[in-house]
Amino acid sequence: MEELVKIEDSISSLYQKMYELELEHKKETLEYQTLLDYLVIALDVEERKYNDLFTDGNEALDFVVSFDSKKGIGLEEIIKDKTDNKVLIRIYNTLTDSVITNNKSVRKILFEDTEENYAKLEEMLIKLFTTEMQFQLALNKDGYMLFLALLEIYLNNPDYAEYREDLLKVKYNIIFLNKNIEHSFLDNDFTMPKPDLSSKLYASLVGVSGEGYEKIKNNIYSEIAAYQLASMLFNEKENYEDKKENILRSIWLRSLFLTLDNEVIDILNESVHDLIESDEYINNDTIRKNEDEVISCFKRIKLDRQKVKVYS
Repeated sequence: MEELVKIEDSISSLYQKMYELELEHKKETLEYQTLLDYLVIALDVEERKYNDLFTDGNEALDFVVSFDSKKGIGLEEIIKDKTDNKVLIRIYNTLTDSVITNNKSVRKILFEDTEENYAKLEEMLIKLFTTEMQFQLALNKDGYMLFLALLEIYLNNPDYAEYREDLLKVKYNIIFLNKNIEHSFLDNDFTMPKPDLSSKLYASLVGVSGEGYEKIKNNIYSEIAAYQLASMLFNEKENYEDKKENILRSIWLRSLFLTLDNEVIDILNESVHDLIESDEYINNDTIRKNEDEVISCFKRIKLDRQKVKVYS
């Protein structure tokens, strides 16, 4: 494991150098391309080390289970730049992806305490479990890719030049922590790929109808969007004083809107207006009144859809 951490540290160092070059507007240079070539080599070494260390699916599972989940990094932690454990989180994310696609690991998760072996039932449940988890991974990737596509617009907008350093750091952290996103960027010379709904393709491959996919997608993303709306509307004042963080939260909410049907967005919009017009909200002096930013996110949906073409 120590050797793997060293490899991940070297990959992290390459990311840092790439970040610094792009920050200096030197992305289209030979130096940046050379770093990309080094990254490809380092990722090959990384993959071979994973294969050497985790030949048995249960070994990867043991690491995932033993890992302190409190050290995990979600988007909110990335926004607040609480990314001290980036290398370990990269390992954790990589092994988690590996675990849920490994039948031996899944069997241990589902049937470790089962004395009798129901072979056909096991096979069916394992297939259902891995299908659901892989679908969730695809949905997660779609959300992050749409977030990055909107973020790219801000990075190229001179009106936000004072925040570019922090926004660019978020971009590189997200790519580093998600290998499936990393692969998409590597295939495109680390330029923002066209966002596509990989979850829709996966759903069709496992036999989910188009209507069924839309229902699942809307259910999952609307729940996340509702949580984000509540977080933005009901938050203590001191938690929302950082302009950069507020920009990133708004981008995240708008990226979620890009995944939703108009009918779902209309329901969310109506709920928000009902809330901000209520006495409970109006008379609450402990929260930062954030409704203008939230309403702005709804108003920008049409323009966002024009700027960020979603391919499926």
